[in-house]
Amino acid sequence: MRMATLAILVALSAAALISCSGSDDGGPGPDVSSPTVSSMSIQDGETEVGLVDKISVTFSEPMDPATINDTTFVIAERSAAGFVEYDDDTNTASFFPDSLLAPETWHILTLSGDLADEAGNHYEGGTTSFETGDVTCENLLDHLEPNPDIAQAAPIGLDSWVRTLTVCNGRYDYDYFQFTVDETVKVHARAKLRECIDGFGWITEFRRADGEMYINSGTSGDAGSVLGWYYTFMPGTYWVSVHSSESAPWVFTLYDFMLETDEPCRDDIYEDNDFMDAAAQIAPNQTHELIGCMVDADWFWVDLTQGETLTVTVTTNTGTNRRLRLRDTDQVEVDYYNGTNDPASVSHTATRSGTHFFMTRFWTDGTEYELDITVD
Repeated sequence: MRMATLAILVALSAAALISCSGSDDGGPGPDVSSPTVSSMSIQDGETEVGLVDKISVTFSEPMDPATINDTTFVIAERSAAGFVEYDDDTNTASFFPDSLLAPETWHILTLSGDLADEAGNHYEGGTTSFETGDVTCENLLDHLEPNPDIAQAAPIGLDSWVRTLTVCNGRYDYDYFQFTVDETVKVHARAKLRECIDGFGWITEFRRADGEMYINSGTSGDAGSVLGWYYTFMPGTYWVSVHSSESAPWVFTLYDFMLETDEPCRDDIYEDNDFMDAAAQIAPNQTHELIGCMVDADWFWVDLTQGETLTVTVTTNTGTNRRLRLRDTDQVEVDYYNGTNDPASVSHTATRSGTHFFMTRFWTDGTEYELDITVD
């Protein structure tokens, strides 16, 4: 009996140990360890830190995103707050200043003890000191630099702000971004100016891979303005650039950028014919019912015999601004119209036989128009 009782006690003790382990297969118990910092983008005591640098901290384990914000991730010695984002794929929190850090100044980054991991364990808290550099274009490079051309364009997503970007050195600094759309959609390039000179001049340009431009817009604004332009794109990958139009050798702006999507303009049967090298053949001596989109170029071509005269007439009955271009066999512009006349026409007599091109463009989405093509 005593041996049997001992065996029962041993069995009960083993069961209790299994229960306390949190798993009957010897697996790990509940997480009771505090998270630690695995790496930082700046080091304690570092100097010559950029004035718009993104400051990132990677933690040792997944964190509770609700605890990561501008009250638990703070930089002192500055006049304004910033944006804090958390990437749960890399366990990394990042701070983006929304104004320039004070130049040649020591700053203190504080990570609060309110930061916690997914199990609720709190970070012990800590500080890191760093000194910023002086006000130069080198110290105003943003976190997506260098992206001065299509070959080095920074890929960005759609419908979310990319924070704390800069252009410096007037019109000579370009920021290029690459984006992809999976379906036909209207894309607004929106730039929110945060710090700039009054009446800051701004240019946005949509391009395709070979650098050919869809459309560019020039505008201006003060700090707080949201500037931009839009275009309807077919599925594919495209590029957009922004830069200043200011001629001064040292002009900078701090801005946020977003590619915001919207319902596309309606297409007609000839799309995608936005460029001359994608021009659609169209039948002469007929009237065609077509649709024009905001700043969307529609290119067409017809073959002419030497001595024939091509006349292209556009009628909308809406008074919207329209542009017509006519090019000969050498692709040289031979007639041009820009205005609101209704109808509006361009014409040309062929000096030699071959393919001739013409283009229509409107400044209102969904412009229904008649295109009359006559060859005499």
